[in-house]
Amino acid sequence: MSLSTSKLQRIQELCVRGSYKRAVEIAVPPKGPVRGALVHAMITGLARSLGPGTWTEDEKFQLALKRAFVENGGRGFSQLELSESKEALNRLGVKVPVPTIAISWRKPSTPTRMAAHEVSTLISRSSEEGCTTLDRANLTRLISNALDGPKGSSRDVATLVWGCGKLGIDLRGELAPLVGSMTQLSPKDVAMVLWGWAKMASSLDKGESLVEAPISRMVDDYLPKAHHAFTGVELANVIWALARLRHFTPVFTTLLAQATHLSTSISPTAISSIVWAAGVRLNAIGEGPPLEVIKGLYHSTLSSLYLMDPPCIASSIWGLGALGMIQETLLPHQVVVVVENNAHAFDMDNLKSILQFTWMDPSITACLGPEFLQRLAASPQPVPWTHSLPQVCLYLSRGSLQSTLETAHALHSYLGSRLNAITPSAVDAARLVAAFSNLSYLPSHTILTKLMDIALEGASSFYPNTYCMYAIALAQLHQTGHRLPPCNESLTIDQACSILWTGVVLDIDGVESIMERVLACIAKEGDLPSLPFARQAIAGLWARGMVTEAQQLIGAYPAGTLTENPASSSLHTNISQTLRSMGYGNVRDEVEICGIYRADVVIDDLGIVIECDGDVHYLYSPDSGCSDILIGSSVIRDKVFINAGWKVIRVSVAAWKNCKDAAGKVAMLRRLINNHS
Repeated sequence: MSLSTSKLQRIQELCVRGSYKRAVEIAVPPKGPVRGALVHAMITGLARSLGPGTWTEDEKFQLALKRAFVENGGRGFSQLELSESKEALNRLGVKVPVPTIAISWRKPSTPTRMAAHEVSTLISRSSEEGCTTLDRANLTRLISNALDGPKGSSRDVATLVWGCGKLGIDLRGELAPLVGSMTQLSPKDVAMVLWGWAKMASSLDKGESLVEAPISRMVDDYLPKAHHAFTGVELANVIWALARLRHFTPVFTTLLAQATHLSTSISPTAISSIVWAAGVRLNAIGEGPPLEVIKGLYHSTLSSLYLMDPPCIASSIWGLGALGMIQETLLPHQVVVVVENNAHAFDMDNLKSILQFTWMDPSITACLGPEFLQRLAASPQPVPWTHSLPQVCLYLSRGSLQSTLETAHALHSYLGSRLNAITPSAVDAARLVAAFSNLSYLPSHTILTKLMDIALEGASSFYPNTYCMYAIALAQLHQTGHRLPPCNESLTIDQACSILWTGVVLDIDGVESIMERVLACIAKEGDLPSLPFARQAIAGLWARGMVTEAQQLIGAYPAGTLTENPASSSLHTNISQTLRSMGYGNVRDEVEICGIYRADVVIDDLGIVIECDGDVHYLYSPDSGCSDILIGSSVIRDKVFINAGWKVIRVSVAAWKNCKDAAGKVAMLRRLINNHS
């Protein structure tokens, strides 16, 4: 369709004179097709000549914009015209939803083409309000007819399948019989079909196998022959779709290798999809691509990070992390910079993806921690609840935060006002409890009880890692006697040791059989728990008074390998020196006890262990407003010492500092020792 040069020139002249009403009439007539070049000339011209003002509120101008962009859906514009029109409207301060996708104008000549235009228009409006007007049966029939239709219909087939996926309309059941015919489509159209099919499946749980037989056969039969014909964006779409469908056949590796060779011609957005897909494969089946492919993806991603938008940055960082290509404590400079520059733009899903593999880097938590706190405390409307929020809380609680108490307070306040209105899953509740545990913060009785009740409903179905995390969190929060059902999944020997340890505080169903399994491992060479978990098992046995069994497990390891590393402090030294000045001669520091612990200070002839407690040994309670509840690991430690025949005295850093002088410290120690004599 030719464009009248005189009309374009006329609009430009009217804009220069400021005659916006006449310019609008010519650019957007009440009937007929919308011509993007005329609308673009009108908007950019008025933005230059008139600038923002009350004239933009004119009813005819507003109606013209609605017709040009909302009702028209991007048809008749080039991508550049849409982009520049949007920028001009922003300068004018006009709020109109400008489509992001340009669609070449053409009169729909067939029912299939009309449906393709309808779907494309809905997508361009970035709204799902019109989805219910689409007749599923009619769409399926149109796709079927188009597959047998004239040349050119294949693009409409691809557009419909792609568009249905984009709009969340799941037609996989209806389209399954037609998939075989779709192998005759062009590579570009097949890429669109695969992407749309995978998008339709996006509502399913990630743990399920999403590969249906028809699409699987299409992938296996078509891709090995046609993959060389894919351009960069098509390649990225196919790789993303295969990852989303969990279809990790040899052709997936071939496509990844092909992508690394084309990396210089692939857009940053496409690179993000590809590295994410590679990470999904390793995460799902434990098998990564060849090392040279991983290296190629690594360098391509780092060189493109600065050009990506926030969601792509998050996907890329997650993909690199899943591939094991970023060290948590030594991140590449590019990763740190893009996270710092885009902290305000990441949504909760983005934060979760980034923190999963970067929470150990202090620069990341120093950047994202305050940002997260600000969102929790936002007034008048805090961040809405999502299922990613508990994971963000959990990752941040593990990291190096500037103020753990401030973080815990913010989360506690958020849940206090929102917990009755949201519906966290059992896993979400377990993660929130674990976050509070990591922050040494005992939530109010109301909040903790609600979270534990929710978690209890699904605890037996937790994955072993989640089950152990939750059990440890409850033990650390000193929830003595809380009943926990057994885990339905098989525990590793290390996980069994953790449950044996938490069972000292909690009432765990089936802990006896777990204990028998741990004891049986002593007789099996090569099946021993790793050192950190062996320490937990030994502590659990000692705390139960099972001295013989604990010593047998200790004897299975080389001497000295299980004992804690020395952790002497000025408080230890100060207390031991004060004791000697009081006349206690047999005083020792950092004494190995029970094969796993190092007691801070020991008075041998009195059989007394003095433990020097910092803030980390206590839980802060908002109910009491202070930190006076001993953390679970210290409770278990005390039971071990007592069962080994020692009397335990605990001296907190705060209490020691409150003594005004040496005489006060002597008096405090004397009083504590007399109480335990």
